Formats: sequence, C-alpha cells, structure tokens
Amino acid sequence: MTMRKTLHIIATTTDAMHTAFPGGAVKTPSGELVQTTNKKGVGNLSTACHPSNGFRGALRRKAADRIMAVLSARGERLSAEIYNGLRCGAASAQPDTASNSIEEMVRASEHVYMGLFGGGARLLPSRYSAQDLDIICRHNVEAGVVSAPASLIEGILSQQTTTVEGETVDKKPYHYLERAFFTRVDDVNRGVPAKHINTVIDGGFEALQEYVEGIQDSNTKRKADAKIKKESLSHIVSIERIKTGTPVAMRFDFDEDVTDEQVGLLLLALQDMLTDNRIGGYGRDGYGRLRVDAVSFISDGDTITQHDDFYDGESFQFGDAFSAYQEAALDALAGIDKDDIVSFFTKLGK
Repeated sequence: MTMRKTLHIIATTTDAMHTAFPGGAVKTPSGELVQTTNKKGVGNLSTACHPSNGFRGALRRKAADRIMAVLSARGERLSAEIYNGLRCGAASAQPDTASNSIEEMVRASEHVYMGLFGGGARLLPSRYSAQDLDIICRHNVEAGVVSAPASLIEGILSQQTTTVEGETVDKKPYHYLERAFFTRVDDVNRGVPAKHINTVIDGGFEALQEYVEGIQDSNTKRKADAKIKKESLSHIVSIERIKTGTPVAMRFDFDEDVTDEQVGLLLLALQDMLTDNRIGGYGRDGYGRLRVDAVSFISDGDTITQHDDFYDGESFQFGDAFSAYQEAALDALAGIDKDDIVSFFTKLGK
C-alpha cells in the first residue's frame, strides 16, 4: 500500500520575524501604532505563525525560476503571459471555461512542475500541501499544531520553561513575542526592542523623539521643499515580532501518487528559498532569517533524518540522503518542453 510522504523541517530563528496581515495595524489608547504579527487561534491562546500560502507562492516561484533557467540556456523565451502563469500559477485571473481533458490531467500528473504545483488555465490540482511555520512549544505540540517526530523536538521542549511568581512553568506561545520600534524617517531605529527604549537608550522615549526630530530638521535643511508631517512619537511605529532564537517547525505533505521527480523539485525549491533566508516582512533589515537544525522525511514507512551539514557558507543544501530525489528532478527539468508548458497555461475556451 502506498503511503503519504511527509517532510518535517526544524529550525531556529536567527533574527526576529514579523509577518504582516490585513488589519494588523492597530492603535493603542495612547495613540501608538502597533503592527501585530500574524497569529492564529490554538486552543485558548493565539500563537504567531507564518502562513503556508506564503511558502507555496515562494516555492512555486523558485521552481519556475529553475525551469526558466533551463529554457534560457537553450535560447528559448516565454511570453509575458506564460511567464506570469508559471510564477503565479495562472496567466489570467479568469479560469478557462473549457474543462480539463483526461489527456491533459494524465500528462500533468506526470509533469515534474505541473504535477507538483498544479494551476494553469484549467486549475489542475496540486500534489502537496504546506502547513504554517509554527513555534515549537508544548502548547502547540499538545494541540497538534506541531506534529514533528518526538525525536526531533523532545530536547527543545525539555528546555522551554520559565518562572512565573516563583513557579516553573512551560513557556507559552506569547513568551516568544516581543515589541520593537522604528520610525518611517530613519531605519536606524527599526528593530529596537521595547525594553531597550528606557533601559539602553539614554533618555528613553524623549531622547528617541529628539533624535527623530533632529533627522527631520536635517532633511528639511537638505531639501527646502521637503514636507515633514510627522513630528512626534506618533511617528515611532511599534511592531510585534517573533524573537530571535525561537524554535520553529515547517511541514510539507505529499499525495500518495507524487513522483520522485516532484518530491525532488520541492526539495530544490526549498533549498533555494532557505538559501535566500528571508521569511516574512522587513527582510531588507535582516528580519526573517533562520537556521535549519534538523530535517525528517517519511516515505512509505521509511525515514530519512539529517541533523547537520546543511550549509556551505550561506548556501543551504540537503544532504546526500536526499540526492536521489533531487537528481531525478534535475533530469526532468533538463527535459522540460516549452510547448508543453505553454499548453497548460493557454486557454482553450472562449
């Protein structure tokens, strides 16, 4: 019997992480603007996470980039419409009125890219699902949100305690969040932890305000026509973020009939995404970086586990145990047919 394949990734944030979402900016009673990070309800608590849709989009684009590198090396080009479809999943906001044919569905199921990511003009199905990036803590594990093998997370959970009113308790999701401050005028202030405003910055909020207004004055002198509208602490924006050093988990599930080439393509796309190492917002300020600590791939009852040797400098790489999947994907990519790709994204109906 064929079983589902599951990939678990265990990582640690090496910089703070923030994921914006619609309606996430709120004002406190004092008028302070706070940009909260994305959360979801888990039991009776809210826990910060990076939504899986963000991964799916990034991974599709990384896979598409590999296809386009192959086509480009051959001197082949794609129309803007097909290029957009390959990177976004569809070349048009309106699905094709024509139905999928059996021939196309079979051809797509065997295709290294279309069989994995799906999409196209007739919305072919995907063969994998991604879960949110979630904080590893006992609350999330007991709720089933983090379902990584116990061997990968037991050591992490055993160290996750804090003291509340003299009593040792397990850390909750909110213990991994903090507030930071920055201004729209100058990015030097971006990412100052809330506790540092009064404990590290001499003069606290008043000194920070004076610093901001000094930059505004400098800008005004340099640009006579500059219009500085924000001149007070209301210009200091507060963001909520996941702390540096937070353990996090990612999970990817494959359908039973996924091919080795398709698994390999997701591994290659993940490799490229984790080398970029930018998850969530404020990436230009160093936010959203993490370090992979362990990977577990469960396939038909067999398990591949890797605990180290993921990095060659800044480049992330899966180990030799995964090479058969990646080589199968690279072979399939080398044989990609441009006309075949175009056909999946070309409408047949009116």
